[in-house]
Amino acid sequence: MDSKTIALGLVIGLILGAGIGYGANTSQLSGYQNQLTSLQLQVNILQSQINSKNNEIANLNQQIVSLKSQLPSVIYSTYTAEQIFNDYYANSVAADQKYKYHTFYVKGIISDIETSFSDYPEITLKPWVVCEFEKSHSTMIAGLRIGQEVVIFGNCQGHFISVLLQGCSFFKIYS
Repeated sequence: MDSKTIALGLVIGLILGAGIGYGANTSQLSGYQNQLTSLQLQVNILQSQINSKNNEIANLNQQIVSLKSQLPSVIYSTYTAEQIFNDYYANSVAADQKYKYHTFYVKGIISDIETSFSDYPEITLKPWVVCEFEKSHSTMIAGLRIGQEVVIFGNCQGHFISVLLQGCSFFKIYS
């Protein structure tokens, strides 16, 4: 039961209590109880609709991944996570010129799945390429596992401790 339902129940309870205190008859009390039951039913229906919409969003995200896997990858460059990380390790100035603020595909093995400090879902690809996603991808990310191979589409923000890609989406998820 959420806070809106509890608050609604308290308000109706106060109304009922006030009515009883002033000599409300049983018919009024029954009417209030019927209204309360009706409101609780409406809250349950709305909660069910919200859950249904969340499932629809998750299904649409999966369809997007499927459709993206059918697009030609020649439009954007494709790199491995290891290649990007090694380029930054060898020469971060040259790597910034090649990757920073560029959008591309990165293929790698998942080594970590977590939520960032700013509350966005993140996947780290071996050896250390962090891919940050929008919150709408959380359900799909929850179904992934460490060791799984993926191809992710994102925009490189450069290198600090790790290479960071933001605005990521899935291109392909291998089973």
